[in-house]
Amino acid sequence: MGIILVFLRNLRSTVIIALSIPISITTTFVLMYFNRMTLNIMTLGGLALGVGRLVDDSIVVLENISRRLEAGEDSRTASERGATEVSRAIIAATVTSVVVFLPIAFVQGVAAVLFWQLALTVGLALLASLFESLTLVPILTARFLRPPGAAEGPGWLRTLFARSEAAFTRLDAAYQALLAWALARRWQVVGATAAALLLSLAAIPLIGTEFFPPSDEGGFGITVRLPAGTRLEETAKVVTAIEAAVLEEVPELRSMFARVGSGRGRGAIFSGRAAGPHTGFMRIRLVPLAERRRSADEIMAALRPRLPRVPGGSLTMVTGGLVSRLITFGAEEPIVVEIQGYDLGTGSRLAAEVASLLRGIQGVADVQVSREEGLPELRVAVDHQRLATLGLTASQVAATVKTAIGGFEASLYVDPVTGREHNVLVRLQEPDRQQITDLSQITLTANGRQIPLSNVAHVLRQTSPTQIERKYQQRLVRVVANTAGRDLGSIAAEIEAALARLEKPKDFVIRLAGARVEQAEAFRNLALALLLAVALVYMVLASQYRSLLHPFIIMFSVPLGVIGVIWALLLTGTTLSVISFIGVIMMVGIVVSNAILLVDTVNLRRREGMVLEGAILHAGRARLRPILMTSLTTMLGLLPMALGLGE
Repeated sequence: MGIILVFLRNLRSTVIIALSIPISITTTFVLMYFNRMTLNIMTLGGLALGVGRLVDDSIVVLENISRRLEAGEDSRTASERGATEVSRAIIAATVTSVVVFLPIAFVQGVAAVLFWQLALTVGLALLASLFESLTLVPILTARFLRPPGAAEGPGWLRTLFARSEAAFTRLDAAYQALLAWALARRWQVVGATAAALLLSLAAIPLIGTEFFPPSDEGGFGITVRLPAGTRLEETAKVVTAIEAAVLEEVPELRSMFARVGSGRGRGAIFSGRAAGPHTGFMRIRLVPLAERRRSADEIMAALRPRLPRVPGGSLTMVTGGLVSRLITFGAEEPIVVEIQGYDLGTGSRLAAEVASLLRGIQGVADVQVSREEGLPELRVAVDHQRLATLGLTASQVAATVKTAIGGFEASLYVDPVTGREHNVLVRLQEPDRQQITDLSQITLTANGRQIPLSNVAHVLRQTSPTQIERKYQQRLVRVVANTAGRDLGSIAAEIEAALARLEKPKDFVIRLAGARVEQAEAFRNLALALLLAVALVYMVLASQYRSLLHPFIIMFSVPLGVIGVIWALLLTGTTLSVISFIGVIMMVGIVVSNAILLVDTVNLRRREGMVLEGAILHAGRARLRPILMTSLTTMLGLLPMALGLGE
């Protein structure tokens, strides 16, 4: 509201504009109710994005009414004529800001899931603000606004008004001189603008890309993986040492949870990619961001070298939390390389080579291979010819061994007193299943005779993977990693180049998956949405002005917006992500608003008989104040989100 107060220098005008925000938001809530929308992080985010834009239409109407009051018209006449004069311009500006969101309806994937409600909320809010600016604002100005006289308010406020008026007068004179200079050198200005656009487009490769920008969710995880077969007690010792390091190095600690080993049944669901007594997991929760000086990523970077070294094992840190996993559909790491093929040995060898490649790429951290080797096991190798002679099958042998070692649920016992149910498990008693020789002495029934297992099979000692993953019925190994200090896009491009040079066996497929695939798909969809948004804006303007030339002139503001976007991302070190891509689409609808207001005024003055250059100079002077006001209010309204204020 300070912008309105400084530019219009009228307390009543400021109050009228201040009323437009709650009224527009309340109207938006009503429209959301009838559209069966809920208040959630996306709809509230849409309202936060729209706050700066909500007052733009009201500012344009109020400023035009104030200008007519300053010219000597009475309040009622100024309100009626002022609102009518700019109505077509603000309708066109609002409709163009709304239609840029329509292509998101045709976007698929995570971008559509996350941003459709945001886009709808922004659209409803803008339509509500348009209705309010064309109805309520003229009514309030006709009733309460008075022709300018002596400055209102205390002495310091009158001093502020006087200084702002003098500053704006100097700014207006400077703008008129600059505009006249540009009109006298049209081709030079157009050439310089084109050169700036080409230079900006050439700088695009310098901007990093990623799926979603990292966010501080107030915690991180640590995964422990020791050599397969490690006893649970040894894993617990390592986890205890990590706990001590966290307590010493993380003063921002709020709570800590640790799990050693993995459960059975439903508990195994939460055991992560690796499971068994040789694994462990910790979740560290930090105090709120406002109460600490370091981000979660900075704390992780400081803690990583302090973690204990585990020979033959690995300790990796997992960023993010529930929100990040929802966005990435459950993936913990942004870098995932999938290796598909049948042969276990070849797959493990390729996984080791890919892991070595990843460790040599700058910005890649916490490299892990999903397939863990070295799990001790006993393999029963049956003699199929002898089995056939005895009339047995391999499945019968397997069932007998399973019953003897693992047990068989033979019955169900119900306690007559408590009514609790107990499974009756039948298997060999513990002394008979302790040694490998006990396994060979398990008896099989063949043709009414009891024969030992050793007569038809050999028991072999060997190692195997702890688990075998499959995708599309093909064995799969994943090599996963985190990013550290570098954007995902450049890392993924380097990984893809390295994988292309890797020699692959005939029956194996190696590809980069995970967030990279989702990012590429989202960027393709959003690029299409951006092109459709530009086309829709042009079509709306063409129908509004009944001309193909005037919309083309207005659309020239889009390349200038692109220049601003590119250099803003580059200078602030911000990556191009799905979030910033949505911002680019919004930019198309926002930047044409000022051009619409200016071109509409030029056309109005041309119809009154002014020559073209004179109409441009007059329109520039008449619309300088509302354009500055709407631009500043939009920027300042988005500033808290841009600075990441809050949590």
